[in-house]
Amino acid sequence: LLDLSRCVIRAPTNGRVPQLTLRPGQMAVPLPLSPVMAFATDERFLIATFHQNVSGVIEPGMKAEVTFRTRPGQTYAVTVRHMVPMIRAGELDAAGQLLVTPPGHLRSHIPFVFDFDKELGFEELPVGSVGMIAVYSDRLKPLSIIRKIVLRIKAWENYLFFIPFGH
Repeated sequence: LLDLSRCVIRAPTNGRVPQLTLRPGQMAVPLPLSPVMAFATDERFLIATFHQNVSGVIEPGMKAEVTFRTRPGQTYAVTVRHMVPMIRAGELDAAGQLLVTPPGHLRSHIPFVFDFDKELGFEELPVGSVGMIAVYSDRLKPLSIIRKIVLRIKAWENYLFFIPFGH
């Protein structure tokens, strides 16, 4: 006997499925070792990661600016919403083992969520777009000015290194 009520996949919130690998007749298990679909929420937000040593300096409400490789020469004002109190090195896999952290630079970075003006058109940016962000502190005003200059130089550099061919 088949219990078709167990064949329904429900989303945790409003969103969409940009990548679906689940096909009719395929079995999805309660403890998936590989996902059957990717899910993207309708809420758009910006997440940037920073070294752990600045986690005590960045606070909600601080002003920041971001630039994206796909939008050369442009910078956008954003505001710190909150810090996400976790890092990849503290995650467990389904078996309860610590995840193996990548050898790269992200292993000890802390994510921060930023709010942005809805008029900026971030909805057109692909999820996972690469950018650069600078958070401005009142404690070190001269460094904030230098950061603004460096961020704008990097934004204009994106014109120089823009390669319009796929690979």
